[in-house]
Amino acid sequence: MTSLPVSVDNSPVVLVFEAGTDRGCALAHSLLAAGCRVVATDQHAASLVRISYGQSSDRLFLVAADATDEVQVQGVIDRARTHFGREPLLYDPCADFGQSSAA
Repeated sequence: MTSLPVSVDNSPVVLVFEAGTDRGCALAHSLLAAGCRVVATDQHAASLVRISYGQSSDRLFLVAADATDEVQVQGVIDRARTHFGREPLLYDPCADFGQSSAA
């Protein structure tokens, strides 16, 4: 008996928080264009609709969740792992990493 070839996608999986914002949407589209698989989250499901146009569900996974709720974030990570088969990298486009105010 022969088995069918298994297709393995080794492209990175990136979880984008606040993907319903302009910055988040632009980031999600840039990551998709670069060949990444994207888990896009926003507190409001309707905000995620514009990201999905022209995208395939094997590259993009949309989840409504509150990024400030630790339980919901863990749920998104678990669902991303189940959907794509690997742990996602995390990115919050609205965070100001490394920025400080000068006095």
